[in-house]
Amino acid sequence: LSEHSNNVPVILDAGGIEAVLAAMHTFAESPHVQIKGCAMLSNFASAVDSIKVKIVDEGALDVIVMAMVLHSDNEEIQVRAVILLRKLCIKENVQRMITANISPVITVVEETLGDKLHEETSYIVAQLENAG
Repeated sequence: LSEHSNNVPVILDAGGIEAVLAAMHTFAESPHVQIKGCAMLSNFASAVDSIKVKIVDEGALDVIVMAMVLHSDNEEIQVRAVILLRKLCIKENVQRMITANISPVITVVEETLGDKLHEETSYIVAQLENAG
């Protein structure tokens, strides 16, 4: 449902961000839930900046970092999480990304999947360094 942009406002109004984050937290050990959760949040984050801020306000950064750490050997989770973090990396969220300690997980991904995610990881690192 979240893949279709027309559905996003309805999903958001129904508490979609909160529901996705709750599922990712509750089923932290499930790679499938983490992959789908990152994908849905990424679809939500494709919209306006206020939604990106809301995603971060709801605690997404901790959930994303937890998924990346628990599933460090799962390439699909790492890819989806970095793409999501790149979308969330706007001026309003950068300080909170620094506080959430995003840099170490991005560094690990850069070392292991840099060939696939270099553009995304470089952008995130640059934004965090420029703000810090």
